Amino acid sequence: MPFSYPENVQDFFAAVAAAGEKKSFVQVSAAWCGPCQLIKDDMATLTAELDASYAFIYVDVDKCPEVQEAFEVCSMPTFLIFKGPGAPIGKYEGGRFENIKAFAEENKDK
Repeated sequence: MPFSYPENVQDFFAAVAAAGEKKSFVQVSAAWCGPCQLIKDDMATLTAELDASYAFIYVDVDKCPEVQEAFEVCSMPTFLIFKGPGAPIGKYEGGRFENIKAFAEENKDK
């Protein structure tokens, strides 16, 4: 399943809640972020590989600045993992796809 794209902070929290038994894997990015654009194809592959473990959510900070503030996102891309509503259970900052994939793999069964 591809990413869902919340348009505002309410949509974001609804998407996290709608993940059900899956964890939410959230990419916090922006259209103007170069590193975010470079990993786009790799992230599409990752969503296909880990669809059974995660609901994937793409947060554009220009549409949902409250998410950026609430979870203290200082660089992009940043990846957050949620297990239901509340605080994230994992956070990774950076655009190296190998590290993003390792972060996703390490946290899928926690």
